[in-house]
Amino acid sequence: MKIAIVHYWLVGMRGGEKVLEAFLDLYPDAVIVTHVYDPGYVSDKIWQHEVRQTFIGRLPGAKAYFNKYLPLMPMVELAGFHRVVVS
Repeated sequence: MKIAIVHYWLVGMRGGEKVLEAFLDLYPDAVIVTHVYDPGYVSDKIWQHEVRQTFIGRLPGAKAYFNKYLPLMPMVELAGFHRVVVS
């Protein structure tokens, strides 16, 4: 079963990222889907998983102004996954 864990953005380690780590313990083979990913600012546990960045991460200024793209976030395509967990 292919599982996706959706997390809004991965640009630091705060409370939401700790919840993501707990989900990774429950679903160790899951793929992380996020809008903006900066691998230098996440834990080793997150860094070691497959992380897919959505189209939002390729937009101009996404790493600096990712919160400006909030209205686009529901447009993410998650076809191909059997289960989707949102953190």
